[in-house]
Formats: sequence, structure tokens, C-alpha cells
Amino acid sequence: MAIEKEGEIMLSRIMRSINNHFAIDRLTGKFYGIETGIFNLIDKTITVKYNYVLGQYIYLHGSILNDGVYQVINIQDGVITLDSKDQSLHDEKWGGTIYSLRVPNDFLQLIGQIENFEMSSDGKASNITSATFGIQSTTFGTNDQGVKAGWQDVFRQELHKYRRHTPDIEV
Repeated sequence: MAIEKEGEIMLSRIMRSINNHFAIDRLTGKFYGIETGIFNLIDKTITVKYNYVLGQYIYLHGSILNDGVYQVINIQDGVITLDSKDQSLHDEKWGGTIYSLRVPNDFLQLIGQIENFEMSSDGKASNITSATFGIQSTTFGTNDQGVKAGWQDVFRQELHKYRRHTPDIEV
């Protein structure tokens, strides 16, 4: 199982867990897009050579401070602006790789369901399967070992079709 990083967005955590960042075409076994070199990240922007699409996700690799999945929110003259969701992006110059990802819409919808499962209105993890208000009774889902079930247990079947036996990229 992949080790979760502090502050890592749910999308990235789940991709690491299922060994799939959607960077490789399953039919050809080739990367959708990959560029290596020296990159300079300043104010959430990076100058790139590859053509990216607005809304597309990319994976930064080899950075000391910014390895992870980010969404392209602006493109102008070979410069992309990244959205870091709940991760902070730090200005940095590094030698590494940018992977172009093709994340399916149905997978992104599943991520939304998992995020809803993980968070209650007060921001704490919640997996209540039943609740009674008369004499206040709450039941939490549990996994095979009797431990409170996490998103990995609850969404195992839905995630199975996206799982890879070997990672598509090294993280």
C-alpha cells in the first residue's frame, strides 16, 4: 500500500493507492505525454514544451517540494498555471519530469464520492452507516478485521477497474 503524504490531495492519494495515474495508454503501453528537463515553478506557473489542455491533470516528479498531481487552470504562450487544491505550491527550480495525465471523468466522479464519504460537515472523517436520534445510536462501517472502514474498504469494488498491478509511473 502506498504511503500517504501530509497535505496530499485525495485524487493523488487514490491514484497512488491503485498504482494508476492515467499516464500510460493501456493499449500501446506508451506515455500520453512526458517531458523531462529543468523546470522553474514560480507563482504556480511553469514554462513547458508539451501541449497541455485546460482542466487537464499533470504529475510533477523529481521536485523536492512539489511532487504530486496538479490541474492545469491556465495556458498562455507555453506557460501553464497550476491549481494545487489543498496542497501549497512552492517556488522551486528542479530537474525532473512532467507527466501528462488522462484522467477519466467517471474516475473523477468517483473521487467526489470518496471525498464526500471522507468528510462530514465539521470536516472530520465520517463513515456512519446508520444513525438513530431517539436514544442516540450511531453505527460505523467496519472492514474484515473489525476496524472502522476507510474509503479503501468502502470503494474497493468501484476502484478495482482502475487498479494496475504495477505503477504506471514511479512516485
